[in-house]
Amino acid sequence: LSIDLKKAGSLRRQAEALNAAKSGPTSAIDAGTMSAVDNAIQPAWEKLGKEIGLCLRYFAVTFRGTQAQSVTCVGGESMNQQYLQTLSDVTGLRCRVGFPLRNVANTDALPTKDHRGPLADWTTVAGLAIG
Repeated sequence: LSIDLKKAGSLRRQAEALNAAKSGPTSAIDAGTMSAVDNAIQPAWEKLGKEIGLCLRYFAVTFRGTQAQSVTCVGGESMNQQYLQTLSDVTGLRCRVGFPLRNVANTDALPTKDHRGPLADWTTVAGLAIG
C-alpha cells in the first residue's frame, strides 16, 4: 500500500472494527482501500491455512480414528468472512468464529459491554487461565 508501518497498523484496526461491526462503512476507509487491505492480507491467510493443514495432518496421524470437523477462529480479523472462506478453502474444513466468553458469568467487569465482538485479548487470558 506504500504507507508507513504506523499508518498500516491504524488502517488494519479500522478495517477490523468495520468487519466486527458487520455494517456498512462507518469510517474514512473507502471501498478501494478496503479492497487493497484485503488483497495485502490474503497471502498471510493462505499461509495460515497451509500451516493449519499441517497441524490437521499431524493430528490425524497422532490420533487415529479421530478427525477434526471444523476450525474455530478468534480475534478481530476472524470476523471477516472472506478470510474465513480462504481458510476453509485451504483446509477443506468449515471455519467459524469462536466467542470464548459466551458462557462466562460476571463479564460485566470487562471494559466492553459488547461481548459479541472478537475479544482477542480476553481469549488469550482465558486460554492461559485454563492451561
